Amino acid sequence: MPAPLPLETRVRIASALVEGNSIRAVARMVDVDKGTVMALALRLGEGCIRFHSRKVRNLAAHVIQMDEMWSFVQKKQARVTAKDPAEHGDAYLYVALDANTKPAISFHVGKCDGENTEMFIKDLRGRLTVVPHVTSDGWQPYIEAMAASFRGSTDYARCVKNYRGGPQRSPDHRYEPSREVFVTKTPVFGVPNEELMSTSYVERLRAPNKSPSGYG
Repeated sequence: MPAPLPLETRVRIASALVEGNSIRAVARMVDVDKGTVMALALRLGEGCIRFHSRKVRNLAAHVIQMDEMWSFVQKKQARVTAKDPAEHGDAYLYVALDANTKPAISFHVGKCDGENTEMFIKDLRGRLTVVPHVTSDGWQPYIEAMAASFRGSTDYARCVKNYRGGPQRSPDHRYEPSREVFVTKTPVFGVPNEELMSTSYVERLRAPNKSPSGYG
């Protein structure tokens, strides 16, 4: 049986992962096997889920922003075959953030579909003691899921970022994202406050991953 990792090594691995380093990079930085990093990451993740589920309850979060972050399991969706397990391919992290105090109230990992969206919104509703002001991006299944869990009692709006094709760029800048962005804010339920119709805070969680979902 292998000896347990020293606490200092576990802290270094956890710190490097939280900073957004890849598993291989962390293994090189800490001089451990890649499998060791993966095993510790799994244990840490399971522990964080239990802690979050137990402690993040009965919240009076009045302004909430929601977003999704894309990733993949084992391989990208285009390479998935009929023989692959159902969980392989594209995977999305759904996040609901308290816009005032910035904690993640609810999160869910799964496919980007109506079933997973409904599970995410149902979990969010179960953690709140108030009816919040909610803003999401343009992912269509949110509307039905919000109606089912909040029964139309919340102020809910969608904030969608639209990108225009800008002028032709020089070869040195052709891969830069478009700078011509305009935002469409659309009330869905209730009477949402236009000044609160934003997903800017929750979108900052994407920054280390550089992988926008494409819906907002």
